[in-house]
Amino acid sequence: MKKVLLIILFFVGLTSLYSNLGYTEVDVLAFTNDKTFSFELDATSTEQSITILSDVKEPMLIKIIDKSGFIRIQKKLHLDREIDLALLDEGLYLIKVHVGNHMKVKRFYKGNDGVDIR
Repeated sequence: MKKVLLIILFFVGLTSLYSNLGYTEVDVLAFTNDKTFSFELDATSTEQSITILSDVKEPMLIKIIDKSGFIRIQKKLHLDREIDLALLDEGLYLIKVHVGNHMKVKRFYKGNDGVDIR
């Protein structure tokens, strides 16, 4: 009987302790990092480069991946969002943009006459 009373007293103490922390459900959700982001690619055909257009102020990790799955370019960008594609061969590529815990993927085609965003 003592053990049952001690267990009940223990659980009552725990629930009263955590209920008095002053956090509401909205406050707890405000601490999560659920901000989503979006970006657009702007191609420049003469310079063989692309510019990432986004309203995100945080640093971005950029990975450009070829059709074999190899990472051809990996950069961490903050304010300068232009990527030089001169070293890439002609072909279809994926660009992965990581911001915090979020990731978005887009594709583009680099040809002899310029870059085509698809």
